[in-house]
Amino acid sequence: MPGALERPLLLVLGMHRSGTSALSGLLAAGGARLPRNLLAANEHNPRGFFESGRIAWVNGARLHAGGSAWDDPLLYPAPNWPPAEDAHWRGLAREAFADEFGEAPWPLMKDPRLSIVLPAWRPVFEDLGLQPGCVICVRNPAAVAASLVRRDGFSAEKALLLWTSYTVAAVFNTHDLARVFVSYDALLADWRGEVGRIEAALGCPSPARAAAAAAEADAFLTPDLRHNPGGGDLGRYGWVGELAGQVHRALAGALSGGAFDIAALERAAELIAARRREFGSIVSSISRDLDMARNEAARLRLAAGPGNGSA
Repeated sequence: MPGALERPLLLVLGMHRSGTSALSGLLAAGGARLPRNLLAANEHNPRGFFESGRIAWVNGARLHAGGSAWDDPLLYPAPNWPPAEDAHWRGLAREAFADEFGEAPWPLMKDPRLSIVLPAWRPVFEDLGLQPGCVICVRNPAAVAASLVRRDGFSAEKALLLWTSYTVAAVFNTHDLARVFVSYDALLADWRGEVGRIEAALGCPSPARAAAAAAEADAFLTPDLRHNPGGGDLGRYGWVGELAGQVHRALAGALSGGAFDIAALERAAELIAARRREFGSIVSSISRDLDMARNEAARLRLAAGPGNGSA
């Protein structure tokens, strides 16, 4: 739980397309403070992303500095950061956080990349007197893969390995922090029960405590959010599918308030790390440069002010 002299900070972690936006919208209805400049909704997230475009840019810059990008399937452990750039990046991160949240109570910081770059943020949080508590959103990897195949044109194997790397990173990068694991399917089925678990673990505001906020949450979490239910035999995708299935099963206990299978997760982390040592970053220079260009375009839109892609 947060110390008396530290401001609590909510971190929403999890792989892209895992329900982090829905979870963030729900927590915001309860009183958690969103960033001042939100990414604009689009056809993939018509209700909004509930995250800062500027912080997403900062996190993207961190990955690029390590020669990687958000869609590198072997992103655990995180790429090495150039020491000469570390102080500069921390300055960008502190400034971005201060501009987005100011002194707001219970700021909510969400970006799927946080699962990977959280170790770089830890000194920033210490500098700002923030005590992070983490909500890790977990969705069936087959459903996430189906969504990424449709949205980004990835192969199912790449999407499953991405889910596995992000999920393993979220687990091990938060091992010493207050945290709670939430199932996206359970959130849609009974948000009050899941938010009750979050509140008990982190002490954060809950929409269930006020009738107006609860009504807003009910209206927000509708059944049509359940896209790409997934399912089927992950084993048909070879070792990648089997690995994703093992990680998902290892987290089953934590998703119901119990313990996870740490030994299975450690084996998955070791396998991913070994593959990274063998292959390095599995993103082409063209793909990485394209992601960097998109990140820079986003920064320029943000610098231009409202009406240029942020809301």
